Amino acid sequence: MRRRLPGPPMRQDEDAPGLRPTRSPVHASSGTRLGTARPRQEGPTDLRLVPPALAAWGTAALVLDASAAWVYGLVIGCLVAVGLLPMARRARRARPVRRAPVASWPRAAAALLLCVAAAAASAGLHGADVRRGPCPAWRGSTRR
Repeated sequence: MRRRLPGPPMRQDEDAPGLRPTRSPVHASSGTRLGTARPRQEGPTDLRLVPPALAAWGTAALVLDASAAWVYGLVIGCLVAVGLLPMARRARRARPVRRAPVASWPRAAAALLLCVAAAAASAGLHGADVRRGPCPAWRGSTRR
């Protein structure tokens, strides 16, 4: 007996004999035989990743010339803050809520802090690599 491979759900067509795959509602409502390749996006533009991206770029720009201790402190501080976010969420649930809370603020804060920590670590390592070796000492001398 032959096993059927997983695939799109099949339906019996009234016009032609045999089974045909069902079409998704987006493709069925397009009016063409093949459907719409790029359905329009409904609703506003999704800007949820803009704050973490801006924070990462800003952190990377500021940390390039920072000392290693400052970079370590920033990375560890961000990771500790991410670890403390679940406790802040539980404390917020314990209070009576008068208005509808934004359910995704801990996730957004965690994304922002993790992007800052990753950018600080990356830029700190790059800055340390640039300052390593004999070349940075030569830059300060004024030999002609």
